[in-house]
Amino acid sequence: MNNQPATIILVHGFYSDPSSCHYLARVLGAEYPVFPVELDLTYSSLDQCIEALLKHTEQILNNNSSARLCFIGHSTGGLVIRGLLQRYASVANKTFAALMVAAPNRGTVLADLCKKIFPDIPRLYKPIAHISRLAQQAANCRCPDHILLMGFAGVKSWATTRHLFGGVNDGVVAASSVRLEQMEDLVLLPSDHLQIMGNFALAKAVLYFLKHLSLPPQLYRLNRMDIADKFRLICESHAVDEFIALARGNVETATMGGKTYWNNLIAIDGWKLQQNKLFKNVRLLNQSDTRKAWGSYNRFDEMMDTVIAKLQADRFVQDKPDAGDPLVERLERLKALLDKGLINTQEYEVKRSELLNNI
Repeated sequence: MNNQPATIILVHGFYSDPSSCHYLARVLGAEYPVFPVELDLTYSSLDQCIEALLKHTEQILNNNSSARLCFIGHSTGGLVIRGLLQRYASVANKTFAALMVAAPNRGTVLADLCKKIFPDIPRLYKPIAHISRLAQQAANCRCPDHILLMGFAGVKSWATTRHLFGGVNDGVVAASSVRLEQMEDLVLLPSDHLQIMGNFALAKAVLYFLKHLSLPPQLYRLNRMDIADKFRLICESHAVDEFIALARGNVETATMGGKTYWNNLIAIDGWKLQQNKLFKNVRLLNQSDTRKAWGSYNRFDEMMDTVIAKLQADRFVQDKPDAGDPLVERLERLKALLDKGLINTQEYEVKRSELLNNI
């Protein structure tokens, strides 16, 4: 690869358009050439979208034959990128990285249900047929080994779809679906499927990647800790209130402390995280043995992932930016003024928009 700055190609997802990538394009555009492309990812098949993306990419390469390409794809756009890089060596040889943002690389249960309950819909909205779990398993799409493949997954699930998933998810795609064996790293961000492309932590993490060719170590990784270690971190970070706020359906109830039918998973600072010996459900008791939250083990684990991902992302955003990163520096200085009460929310939004629009 040459020493030219990376050329960024942004690909939106299903039932969307390039506007979903504009925030990321403005941030990255301060330092890199950025091209948000438009595909018909609503009515066209993935094969048709791959061919359309090929034409966009060839036009970019025709204008700069030495360009070093980095593709960033949101949702189904990530699948189009993977298909392009597998199918066309001429593009893959010019590409050093592909970043998958909430991409259903292993399919999504929502597409499975849609095909089962409304079998005619995929005939109109053709991408749905390609993002079922069975379809992605059959596709067996692999990027060339020289390409750095990284992932970002959201952890803010939706109340309407949460029960359909067996683990942490963004309301549309499970975090486990974003992960691929070929992927070098995957981090979790406190966003749902629609918010993630406008998340400042994502933009800053992409800038970090483009400078270091790795994802920021501060951001949260899936399955690094068990549930007791996660709760310990939440306590040490004084974030138990955020955890309790995620627990729905609990009626605070006085208990006897769970000395007979409950096992303590961890007891810290007077809090007790307990699991029922028979039914295996989990509950959280405060210092007075009042139940503050309860639910399944998996649901507790998912809520902890959500809280910790937010804690880690907040810390990462507040970290001092790398030298030579003026846009991030100015945005964070502006955020610091808001946090200290020196400007109000309306002033912050106006000044932030002015800064990004003047890039």
